[in-house]
Amino acid sequence: ASQYKLFQDLASFDSCVRACTSSTGDKSALLTLVGGKLELAMYILEGKGPSVSMITPKKSQEKSTEIDHRMNAVTSIHLGGDVFLVVTGDSRGKITVLKVEEGGSCTVLEER
Repeated sequence: ASQYKLFQDLASFDSCVRACTSSTGDKSALLTLVGGKLELAMYILEGKGPSVSMITPKKSQEKSTEIDHRMNAVTSIHLGGDVFLVVTGDSRGKITVLKVEEGGSCTVLEER
């Protein structure tokens, strides 16, 4: 018997998950997944259950209709308090920096 137990299904990506990362904060953890067609999903995990909340960026890249345009890399760090920093990179060399807060707020700080 497995020691792991599924506690919640997350939304599926249209294409594929290319990379994922997690960071632990003071009261929660941030799980970030990126993939094909510029898909980005972020989840705050809180409590012992845990409870899972999806976060949507206020300004995000449009989903690409091109199968070859994808997010390839992601990393995140806890900055302190309830703030996380997420950095993504796509197949065209674009870097996106996001500020994510435990309460569900997400802001794009930089895109290059």
